[in-house]
Amino acid sequence: MPAASTSSITARQELQMEFSALSNPSHCPTGIYVLPDASDVFRWHGVLFIHRGYYASSTLRFTITIPPNYPALPTVTFSPAVFHPLVDPSSGRVNLRKRFPEWRARVDFLFMVLGFLKSMFKRQCLDSLRPEDCFNKEALNLYRNQTPLFTKLASQSALLSITDSSLYGPTTSTPSTPSTPTNKTSFCGGAKTAGSGSSSGSGIKFTKLSEEETEELRKKVEKEARGRIVGRELGVINSLEVTEDASAHKLDPTKPTIVFIHGITSALEFFSGQFGDERLTSRYNLVAFDLYVHGRTTGADRDQVIIEELAKQASLAIEKLQLESFYLVAENYLGCNVSVWLTIWKPSCVKALVIASPGFPRENPEVAQEMTNEWVEEATVNKNGKGDGTGALPVEILTSFDMYFLCGTRRPGYEVYRDAWLQFQEQRLGKGHSDHDLSRQVRCLLHDQIPPDLVGRITAPVLLLQGGGDTLYASPPAAREQWERLLTSVEGGVEVQTIPGAPHMLLWTDSAAANGAIVDFLAKVEGDSTH
Repeated sequence: MPAASTSSITARQELQMEFSALSNPSHCPTGIYVLPDASDVFRWHGVLFIHRGYYASSTLRFTITIPPNYPALPTVTFSPAVFHPLVDPSSGRVNLRKRFPEWRARVDFLFMVLGFLKSMFKRQCLDSLRPEDCFNKEALNLYRNQTPLFTKLASQSALLSITDSSLYGPTTSTPSTPSTPTNKTSFCGGAKTAGSGSSSGSGIKFTKLSEEETEELRKKVEKEARGRIVGRELGVINSLEVTEDASAHKLDPTKPTIVFIHGITSALEFFSGQFGDERLTSRYNLVAFDLYVHGRTTGADRDQVIIEELAKQASLAIEKLQLESFYLVAENYLGCNVSVWLTIWKPSCVKALVIASPGFPRENPEVAQEMTNEWVEEATVNKNGKGDGTGALPVEILTSFDMYFLCGTRRPGYEVYRDAWLQFQEQRLGKGHSDHDLSRQVRCLLHDQIPPDLVGRITAPVLLLQGGGDTLYASPPAAREQWERLLTSVEGGVEVQTIPGAPHMLLWTDSAAANGAIVDFLAKVEGDSTH
């Protein structure tokens, strides 16, 4: 068999495997649809949806032309050409050498090209460009020196991409159902992709939705974006939405209710020690929320996520559960601030407040900036087309999770907690995930301090639980003392207890001792002298 023919067969096999791999959520970036040409496996057609930034609302068609001797550097062309420093204004060709100076066979893959296409429209990439990287040096000059004009031209490019002629005009490949990381319908400007079996020209085809179809799809997307019920026998729900399914988790009206609020980068799973403790389950209804960008929550990307917004979402869920009175148990810097906001907004509903490992009322600005800039940059070296492209968290970052939340403790048996905690972080924020949720979680550290006069109005009983091993990083005694000084109106004063040797995540790692303290405290609040 001729060498050229053998090479072509090998390349086809490589491409078939790579396209099949796009069904893996870690390979095909969200917002991108890809489809091989019906008559040429070496030509892929795609559409990129951009929802924020300079190119917000864009629907950009592109073609990936793959050389017959693949694996080798492909060519990507936008049609029509996009106003962008990396895009040749006459041909629409993208300079991939910015990301792939040399194409490394079986190290670089087409899914990495897709990741780069998505990332090149973000500020971080635009800021890093050099003149030698750019096919459109005038666009780079405008970005650097006349940003308002660049913004206007980028916006015009976005508007052009969603005109009827661009969306519904002739395309360049036979349409079928494109491969996406989730099997969800993509909605943009009242358009839908054609179903498999339709044929008209070539490429990914859009057909215009009727008003009824548009409204039906909009409602579906809004519902999915709010989150979903996650279900536990005692009523664990997602804070973004309480659906009709909540009827399966009715609370016992004869019992008081405890609402748990988790900490930053955590999730409701880490209240397992509470939901499995009969001292609590026999006396109370237990409810826990996944806050937005945490746990199992889903939703559209946002430019920022602030603590007060998360507190409002939790408040909405509580209202939909029709909880007229409840206790709050919160953990960590995030849970502490969310629960304090809830107590301020619902003074007649919150009967008592327990805060485990409270962070500072306002994080040290230097620490917050270091975390949100340097730490996030280090944590995302493999995300959005960078590094190895897998999204994996570096070992150094996983070590920092250990030190911050488990305080590097080496007590006997803690290896189980450490391994489970790091595995959760890798699964939730590592491979297959963009930088969105991780960066938004960490940027909660930049929130404004809750006004001291509002905190000073809280009268509900308060218990602050401190981990004896949590002295340097997340919740040192100085943080707890600041809250004590702010909570000036608490009836009987703020109660403080220390769990010997416990790290920051004490409600999980030292649940037996923490639960005992919670039960005793609430019994006193309830005036239960028989406890």
